[in-house]
Amino acid sequence: MKKYAGFLTGRMLRPVAYKVVEILTVGILLAALWGRYFNTMGLIVTRTWIFPIYGILLLILAWFRFLQLDHAREFLVFENKKKNTSQNTVSVADVLETPPEDAGELEKDEKVFCSMAALIVSGILCLIYGLA
Repeated sequence: MKKYAGFLTGRMLRPVAYKVVEILTVGILLAALWGRYFNTMGLIVTRTWIFPIYGILLLILAWFRFLQLDHAREFLVFENKKKNTSQNTVSVADVLETPPEDAGELEKDEKVFCSMAALIVSGILCLIYGLA
């Protein structure tokens, strides 16, 4: 985790907070839909069952994000890599037609790290709410 300590900067807090709000909103919506439409007889209490299950699911998804961040996905997914026999040529027109990249945008590893952090925080909050 030492190599990911550089990701913990101030500019990463806002995307993590937005993702936590999104994930918790989806969880509350799913719990409300469960209580309204699927749990008509009241056999399963929403707070004590649905939120811990959702929290465990979020922590499992965070683990998969960690594996993606650690580049273990290359070993998990078997893809047929075909060799490109044609030579790729780039003309000036192709370079001019591409839009410029935004410097303020997060890199791929930073996006995965934000998603993993948001899933961990949301999963722990769901577990605390469901088990309290």
